Amino acid sequence: MMNCTEVQERVALGGLLSDPERAHLSACEACSRVAETYSLLDASLESLVEPVPAGFAERVMSRLAKDEPARPKRRFDGNWTELAFAGAAMGCAVLNTVRFLAGILLPTVSLGGTP
Repeated sequence: MMNCTEVQERVALGGLLSDPERAHLSACEACSRVAETYSLLDASLESLVEPVPAGFAERVMSRLAKDEPARPKRRFDGNWTELAFAGAAMGCAVLNTVRFLAGILLPTVSLGGTP
């Protein structure tokens, strides 16, 4: 016996039905209602389609094919800005590390101790 869910999914997807599925569709009232509903929906959607004007695709493709002028290079590109901020952050980190180590090591050495 055919599973109603499988037949209804196949109908919803618009796929071709096999002979057993078509037999089930003609015998099962629930599945035939689903098929009829989808048929009405397809017909309604097709009535909404407007015809494409003649030459539309050619006009669109010709506009895409035109060479667009290159944008002028910007002086400050995002990549350089990010690199500059990363360099400044690295410099601050190195400076703070040196100050920290100097604050620990220099007082110890000046008092005659060994670091």
